[in-house]
Amino acid sequence: MSSFKELNELGKELQVLRHERIYNIKNLPLKMKKEIAFVGKSNVGKSSLINTLLNYNLNRVSKKPGCTKWIGYIELTNSMLIDLPGYGYANVSKQRQEFWQDMIMSYINIKRIDTVLLLIDSRRGITQTDKEVASLFLNCKVKYIFTKSDEKDAKHNDIGFNASIRNGKDILEIRKIIA
Repeated sequence: MSSFKELNELGKELQVLRHERIYNIKNLPLKMKKEIAFVGKSNVGKSSLINTLLNYNLNRVSKKPGCTKWIGYIELTNSMLIDLPGYGYANVSKQRQEFWQDMIMSYINIKRIDTVLLLIDSRRGITQTDKEVASLFLNCKVKYIFTKSDEKDAKHNDIGFNASIRNGKDILEIRKIIA
């Protein structure tokens, strides 16, 4: 159980100082703090989880895959959160998907990421595509977060966090990673 002092400190460290949408990798600000990237398939819940972690409706959320069309760059007190577009199916043109994938790969290849939070839909489990994406991050920590763990058909996993934005499961632990 966390103390009020610990929760208060987390609140200070998770304060949003700046939020930008980057449409071109050349427009990324200089790296000044550790960077934590949120990575996962389209519609896995990246934006919803970020909103919940920060207790702030920062990102647009939709039931349609492909809502995030940019690199979300969120500066906090001690870190930067990077909200990447999802991989896999999205309700957009093939050309737009290829543009996103190129943007994501460009970001990965500049090796700025310190920690990857790889979000997995707990109802589906880790797929071959998820494994391939995880293998791209050899030079940084990868932590698995299984989203939608409160769903009826969710499978609980022992290799990461079983996060739920509905009931708050593991939200405090993930906030500690970010802080």
